[in-house]
Amino acid sequence: MAGTKRPLPSDPPSVPSQQQQPPSKRLRPNPPPPPASTRPPARDLRTPLSDELLLRILSFLPPRRLLALAPVSRRLYHLAADSQLWRALYYARFVLPRAMRIPG
Repeated sequence: MAGTKRPLPSDPPSVPSQQQQPPSKRLRPNPPPPPASTRPPARDLRTPLSDELLLRILSFLPPRRLLALAPVSRRLYHLAADSQLWRALYYARFVLPRAMRIPG
């Protein structure tokens, strides 16, 4: 049977092959939603905030919290290392107490 060919159809199609409609496709059933462990994380609410606004928010944190926040993401790492942010903390910790000890 290896040498036998399929027989050709005896009737030529009544409509030319260029005008034939393709067979209709079957619709797939909607897959069930993925389990909670594989769902993408919820939308990050701090992403649309500008760096200036985040720096303003970070300026209210004490140094320990600021240091703990730095490893969370690359963006927060760079923001937590901002010189203007640490300048205010340095001033409050070292310069202001010495200035308060000066009489007058």
